[in-house]
Amino acid sequence: MDDKNIKMIQPVSEFENEALSTDLLPDVLSIEYKKLAPSYKTYALVSTTITFGIIFLLALVILLFAGQLYSFYRIILFFAGFGVLYVARMIIRYYGYGKKGYAIRRHDVLYKSGIWWKRNIYIPKNRIQHVEIKKSPLEDIFGLARLKIFTAGGSGSDMVIPGLLPDVAQRLKENMMQKIADDQEE
Repeated sequence: MDDKNIKMIQPVSEFENEALSTDLLPDVLSIEYKKLAPSYKTYALVSTTITFGIIFLLALVILLFAGQLYSFYRIILFFAGFGVLYVARMIIRYYGYGKKGYAIRRHDVLYKSGIWWKRNIYIPKNRIQHVEIKKSPLEDIFGLARLKIFTAGGSGSDMVIPGLLPDVAQRLKENMMQKIADDQEE
């Protein structure tokens, strides 16, 4: 082998990864989140009532046909247990409304929720692949829509912002789609 054909490998300069002071990082607690539409609270309570009503009727039919409701105490226990679950869920939905919000910034989309277990989702706009507006029949009755944001990271990193007025959902979708189009032009 010729010495002329051997190239000298230059040592790569040391990798630098400076530590950042946490004082210099943006304050995410100061982000102003927009509240969901006021009718979303009523929608959440009504949808919970409908869901629990269906579950209650199915459970009651199953128990009656299985012959398990032959005792007065079992009937009372069934109704009491179901009632406690229903009231707890209604309280969570009622107070959960005030803990939900979204923010659209220049480079990202944010959504927060949760009463006890807080959840903050941040999606960089350059990761968004497409956006959909969805409405169930019940949401349509309450004049609401959901914005579903699909990312490059798969379904586990997607985001849904519920409780939006349809015109707000449409404007948000157009904003995000414009960002996608601008990124593709670059």
